[in-house]
Amino acid sequence: RKQVGEFEASYAFGIQSYDESFTINATDGELLGACGVGINESVDRDAANSDQVRLLDIWLYDRSSVQSVSQPLVSPGFSAGGLIDLGDDGDTDSAAPLEVTPGLTCTLRSDSILLECRIESVTFLEDEPGPPPIRSMQAKLSVFVSP
Repeated sequence: RKQVGEFEASYAFGIQSYDESFTINATDGELLGACGVGINESVDRDAANSDQVRLLDIWLYDRSSVQSVSQPLVSPGFSAGGLIDLGDDGDTDSAAPLEVTPGLTCTLRSDSILLECRIESVTFLEDEPGPPPIRSMQAKLSVFVSP
């Protein structure tokens, strides 16, 4: 496997409709796809009308197979009930949610691209009812292609 990109994604409390994306290019410049991190408002409905974000999606799009895969990251205690339908989205293959913690690693794979994500840091808003909203998160995204 060959590394073709390394990106830093940063979420901070107060960013409305957060969606950070990065273009994945081969060493010759050919567009291979994209990856990123964003709010999933269809599942985390509170995020749509407040700053109370409790779920962030890491995602990978592979242009060659027109395929998207995602990994939901949730705050401690977040009910994953709404995520059951997420895997049947049709366009996106979604993994089971993971509780976001510093040092967490996860891998997303498409036909030709591998995305390794490491959560560098995460903090939560305290004194909020229910699962704590995410205050900030830093993630390192390393992208590889199969030879």
